Amino acid sequence: MLQKKTKFALKKLISNLTGYNQKTIIEIPLQARFGNFLYFFLHCYIERQKGNNLYILYTKTMEQWLLYFPKLNDFVLMAKDYSKLDKLKWFSSFYQVFNEDFKQDDLNNFIRDYLLKGEIKSQIITQNKTVINIRRGDFYKENSCTPSSFDQVSYIKKVKNIYPELFYYPIEIVSDDIDWCINNFQFLDSVCFREKSSPVEDFIAICTAKNLIISNSTFSYWGGYVCKYLSKENIIIAPNFGSTLYHNHIAVQLHPEWSIVDVINK
Repeated sequence: MLQKKTKFALKKLISNLTGYNQKTIIEIPLQARFGNFLYFFLHCYIERQKGNNLYILYTKTMEQWLLYFPKLNDFVLMAKDYSKLDKLKWFSSFYQVFNEDFKQDDLNNFIRDYLLKGEIKSQIITQNKTVINIRRGDFYKENSCTPSSFDQVSYIKKVKNIYPELFYYPIEIVSDDIDWCINNFQFLDSVCFREKSSPVEDFIAICTAKNLIISNSTFSYWGGYVCKYLSKENIIIAPNFGSTLYHNHIAVQLHPEWSIVDVINK
């Protein structure tokens, strides 16, 4: 550890002597996806405001998202552009705790300056509908539970019971497992299941809902953040459950202006 600190200090000294603007580059896990990326980019944005020259090391899974949200390239460094004078470090946090890792003003400014830019801005306009975003994927493995899995059918039934007015709107379901949704949400009337849509199209769909019912995924959370940014009158419903890895299993990413439904006892 001492040798590593000495190495970083030497790099800093050389940078100061040569006038090189040293970068700190965070290497993130390869399995990270869009929702995770955005928390890392938000962290970069906050650190840049403090004068810290922070970047995220590029991964292949960022590619399609950077095409649609090109301003995010400001926070990305390609491996070929890494200098020996730069400080490369493995991530030490996911930076997802609301009011600890970021404040609401940080979030809103980041959305305004980095997500709602370019051609995609014209597509992100609130529509008079209720969208339900269901996250399945690796959260739900056959015949086993993961730290993030919970009873999503019971959750949606509870939301319908508490907020029946949301189900008078046209309902659209967005999911990474539409077949599962078709088989398990037959109790909902007049539902449109988004099939054969891209992840970017799905993200736009959840961002533009007047009423949004989300699950416990970072993709959902960011859709909820953008949705609430577009209009404070938009309603976002979220489960209080985040993961069994969290304290009391309560999600740490929840926005204070969302409506939270208890699916576990606090």
